[in-house]
Amino acid sequence: MLLSGDAGSGKTTICLKAKPTIFCASEQEPEQIAQAWYRIHGRGIHAPFIHNVYSWEDLDEDTAHITEDDLLVVDSVSQLAEAHESTKLVKSVIERVRKVGARAVFIAQFTKAGDMLGPNELRHQVDVLATIPNDPTGLRRLAYEKNRFGSLKGAYFKLGEAGGQSPPHNVSGA
Repeated sequence: MLLSGDAGSGKTTICLKAKPTIFCASEQEPEQIAQAWYRIHGRGIHAPFIHNVYSWEDLDEDTAHITEDDLLVVDSVSQLAEAHESTKLVKSVIERVRKVGARAVFIAQFTKAGDMLGPNELRHQVDVLATIPNDPTGLRRLAYEKNRFGSLKGAYFKLGEAGGQSPPHNVSGA
């Protein structure tokens, strides 16, 4: 999955709620990710393995031993260096995830113009494109632009101290 949205929209928080086993961070320090994890889950659940990644080569190396039990979060692909090899490495990481039956969420930022930052080829490689757009209701909406596995329904959520939560009356939209 490729998840995009504005800064502060809840992308990292919603991914932490999904309990990833591997968290590759290019924007925040591991301590910040761990603090957010424990704020959301408490101390009773072990935090994921948290790695700093600064390039697609780092990500390729950090995912070399991914297994079918893993949920990988890469936050964010927008910050990874755009080398001429990035297309090959993006494809390599995604193929590795698929081959072992793991799951992965790649987080991307938006520009002020509304365009996704990061390698455009990633949009074509993933099975699901999702976004958390600005919403005038004050709630957050997880919207699907592409889903090779099913519908394009969206769901509203709110952010609280414990991370993403369903609002009292969950609203579904297209």
